[in-house]
Amino acid sequence: MLVLFHIFAALVTLVLSGLAYIRPSTKLFIGSLGLFGATFLSGVFLTVTRPVHILSVCITGLIYSAVVGSGLLAAKRRLAANTSL
Repeated sequence: MLVLFHIFAALVTLVLSGLAYIRPSTKLFIGSLGLFGATFLSGVFLTVTRPVHILSVCITGLIYSAVVGSGLLAAKRRLAANTSL
């Protein structure tokens, strides 16, 4: 069940971070950030409780984190630019 939550949260985070970039909104940004944290924590828990090929898990997690982190950073910059006007 946690695996399904992990996958769902990761996919929703990708969508929300994209939406937060397209339509800068504090609620979208905070929601995306919260789901990113939940995805990270559930991934750590799954890695600790279910030992698998750690290298592939870490590479996938790093790629996901880089994509979502870049999206969140870009969304935060656009949000800051819109709120300063």
